[in-house]
Amino acid sequence: FSPSVSSKLIVQVREPLQRLGEICKGLFLVGDLTEKTKAHIMSYGELLSSRIVAAAMEHEGLSPTWVDSRKTIVTDSQYLSARVDFTATNRLIRDEILRDTRIYIAPGYIARSTSGESTTLGRGGSDYTAAIFAGALNADLLEIWTDVNGMMSADPRLVRDTITIPEMSYEEAMELSYFGAK
Repeated sequence: FSPSVSSKLIVQVREPLQRLGEICKGLFLVGDLTEKTKAHIMSYGELLSSRIVAAAMEHEGLSPTWVDSRKTIVTDSQYLSARVDFTATNRLIRDEILRDTRIYIAPGYIARSTSGESTTLGRGGSDYTAAIFAGALNADLLEIWTDVNGMMSADPRLVRDTITIPEMSYEEAMELSYFGAK
């Protein structure tokens, strides 16, 4: 990274890492990890990685705008698999995203409860975050890039001869995801 991008990124990363260290020390002393605290700790990976991606884009000459998804996605207090309040969330996203800005980076997977505490959207939450933003903005297209080429007949990391399923209905995909498919 260029010196200006690097120094800006260091400032954005230093404070959260210090806070995370303090939380971990406290957990060690107390010896208890609640779902609320676990969700808060889990939010740091997405927060930090999204800042790094934004810095990489800036280094390449792009002008991304970083949006804290905890300020735009409102949920209930089920800390590790929260349900989205779409009325509040859609309004906040529409207020935050300006049509004349082309590139936004937002951490996936994390949100905030109505009382302002960190929550997570559960398994697949990063893809879900993208869909939440796309839905709120009435996007024409949502692309999710994964490590596989579409819907597969099995997990290619576990099964050698998988094939890409050429066509699948939305209902079939929902049923597979309900039973744990990525």
